[in-house]
Amino acid sequence: MVIQGRAGSILSISSVHAQAVWDKDTAYGVAKAAILPGFMDTDHVFGEPLPAFDLGLGPPRAHHIPTLRPSTPEEIGRAAILLSSPAEGNITGVCLPLDGGLLAG
Repeated sequence: MVIQGRAGSILSISSVHAQAVWDKDTAYGVAKAAILPGFMDTDHVFGEPLPAFDLGLGPPRAHHIPTLRPSTPEEIGRAAILLSSPAEGNITGVCLPLDGGLLAG
């Protein structure tokens, strides 16, 4: 980008493991940093209502998500668009958790 004289962005998408390391995955966790998706509803259809969250059917850590629902790929995409656009101003070197409050809990 610099050589071509064009503006641009480098955007990394990782996981919440960048901020919180769980047992037996320390090496994985320390290698992460970027937009940080938490538990994801990967079956979500673009443009459909946000998913409900059934605590009885979720993964073992589901009860730790304060918003009581997973994130969607659409939400991750919106954050990527914001951070890659001129509207982001001069944001650099941040980790943006999109995890429904998982890391805050």
